[in-house]
Amino acid sequence: MVCPSSSGICSVEGIALADKDFYPVELLRLRPMPHLQWQHKELALSYRDRITTYARIHGMSFRDAEAQVQLDLEQEFEQRAHSELEYV
Repeated sequence: MVCPSSSGICSVEGIALADKDFYPVELLRLRPMPHLQWQHKELALSYRDRITTYARIHGMSFRDAEAQVQLDLEQEFEQRAHSELEYV
């Protein structure tokens, strides 16, 4: 007798993914990042304020400012992860 959850897993494993569903390895830019809990705290403390401030200072839409702030945060998080790795 097959357990219902086992048959569900088999169904999921039977799904075929096409090569076009994956990014080429050359496009992947995996980088170390700080612990996820640390990232959540940082975002909770400053995310909306940073976007609002950036939009006001640079005279741009909230959406455009958010995209720029996301890029800035990604770089800051990456730099922090690299500095943490230096001390390990």
